[in-house]
Amino acid sequence: MEGSPWGGSEELWFQAALRLLGRRERVGAIVQGWADEANQIGELERAGCRVVRRFDPGLVGRLRRRVRGDAADYSDRVRNWLTEAAPDRVVISQGGNTDGGIWATECLRRRIPYVLLVQAVNETCPPHPSIRRSLQEAYENAAGCFFVSRANANATARQLAIPLADARVVRNPYNVAFDANPPWPDDDRELRFACVGRLDARCKGQDLIFEVLRMPKWRERAVRVVFFGAGPDESWYRELVALYDLKSVVFGGTVSDLQATWVAHHALLLPSRLEGLPLAVVEAMLCGRPCVVTDVAGNTEVVEDGVTGFVAAAPTISLLDGAMERAWANRADLQAMGLAAAKRIRKLVPADPVGCIVDELDRLPQFGHALEKVPA
Repeated sequence: MEGSPWGGSEELWFQAALRLLGRRERVGAIVQGWADEANQIGELERAGCRVVRRFDPGLVGRLRRRVRGDAADYSDRVRNWLTEAAPDRVVISQGGNTDGGIWATECLRRRIPYVLLVQAVNETCPPHPSIRRSLQEAYENAAGCFFVSRANANATARQLAIPLADARVVRNPYNVAFDANPPWPDDDRELRFACVGRLDARCKGQDLIFEVLRMPKWRERAVRVVFFGAGPDESWYRELVALYDLKSVVFGGTVSDLQATWVAHHALLLPSRLEGLPLAVVEAMLCGRPCVVTDVAGNTEVVEDGVTGFVAAAPTISLLDGAMERAWANRADLQAMGLAAAKRIRKLVPADPVGCIVDELDRLPQFGHALEKVPA
């Protein structure tokens, strides 16, 4: 990730690296440099991973990038790391589907097998024509291409005009137990939605919720939306709540026990604009809660409209209002929908997503057979 020190899209590569280190394999990682570094980076180092920070977050680093340009500095760091680390195999974990182009090009030049892991796709913003050919080569020559949803794989194939016939779908590790079963809320005097995720309008679209809740009909209803998480748009969101005088909105901050959080909430509300497959959706369904989501990326691969939740056809105010309206009209059925959601999601996500991707890497003919072990 380039926008913040850590997020859900970092967990799969991070936990897979720990799993490989536990098998006494040599693992190195090159990551963005942050002054407020995530605790997970130190955990990697303590486990034996050689971590290199890609950018110096201090004054010298900022001045160097201003003089030379980010792209030149980034390319140098890629080449230097590949030369010094001399990896046998490379996993390129991307927040989007274009971030790893420079890495793949350099691995190709050096004939280092690599895989591409895609965590999200901006379906409204295809790659610039100037880089499309290099990205085509990157995906066509990868030892494996992993996506967190089939929709992301299909969108990437369309944007690059290549088949991607061998694309694999993998799942991210989630933050509740696979057998989670929190009790249904015992207070039904109001309908309580939880909006779980980074407070980021560009991706998560929470600003649409405020526009719906300011409608007269929603002001008159016994409904509450609690926002769990932090992010770049929190101050803006709080200003909107004050501007619209929304009594139905609460900011719950970040929580460590998501499973316990669901004891007090009936459904997830997440009007995403850009996604892979939201962890919040998987976690809510594992906890037996229906989801109100938008038809973006992998949402409808797990949420069945009218069965395990309600789907807005696109992230717009009117369509979100319609999906929320159906949830309100069917609030007596939400518990049964939650039970159906819990049953469905366990057919779609594994109990050990990290073990699954490690197994996938092991099975790749060009990738899994020659991982170097650390001497015992």
